[in-house]
Amino acid sequence: GGIEMAPFRLEKFDGEVELSGRTIGIRNAQADFFGGKVAGTLDAVLTADPSYEFQGRFDRVNLAQLGHSVSFLNNRASGTASATLSIAAHGIGRENLVRSMEGNGTLTARNAELRGFDFNGVFPGDNQNPSLSRFASVQGAFRIQSGGIDLANVVIDHSRGRLQAEGRIEFSHTVNLRIRPSILRAATSPAGASPSSFLVT
Repeated sequence: GGIEMAPFRLEKFDGEVELSGRTIGIRNAQADFFGGKVAGTLDAVLTADPSYEFQGRFDRVNLAQLGHSVSFLNNRASGTASATLSIAAHGIGRENLVRSMEGNGTLTARNAELRGFDFNGVFPGDNQNPSLSRFASVQGAFRIQSGGIDLANVVIDHSRGRLQAEGRIEFSHTVNLRIRPSILRAATSPAGASPSSFLVT
C-alpha cells in the first residue's frame, strides 16, 4: 500500500508494527520514494503532546520527481540523491510539527542541478553561465533546528573545480548559502591570497 504525508507519498510500504500502550513503533520499514527507496524506523508516542522520532536512509531519490511535489523546487531540480536522517518532532498539526523539528543527517547527490538560483560569480571570470547550476556531486552534513536546515562542510564538485558551502535553508524557503573555492584548490593560489566567497540567496 501507500502512505500519504503531504506533500510526500510512500509507495509499496512494508514494515513491522509494534504497539505498547500509547506508543507505536514501526520497524524494518521500507518503501518506494520518488524513484528511490527509503528504509528506517519510526516511533510515535500518542499523548496529549504527541511525539515522533524517525531514523532512516533514503537511496537514489530522483530529485526531479521530488521537486514536482515541493512547490519551490518544481521544475528547478534534477539528479539523484541519497541521505541519512535522524529527526524528532512533537505537537499536533503541521505548523507545530515543523516548528519543533530537530535532527541531523548526511546528504550525497550526483549529477545535481538546481535551476533558478544565480550562481554567476562562484568562479572568477564568470559571465552569465547557466551551466554553473549543474554539479557532478554534492556531499555534506546538515542539522535541522529552529525552523530550518543548517548546512556544514558541504563539498561540491563542479567541472570547473571543487567548492565548499555552508549556510541555512529556512522552511519558509529563504536560502542563504556561502560558497567558496575549496581550501585544497586554494593552496595553489598565490601566497597570501585568500579564497573568495560568493553568497547565494
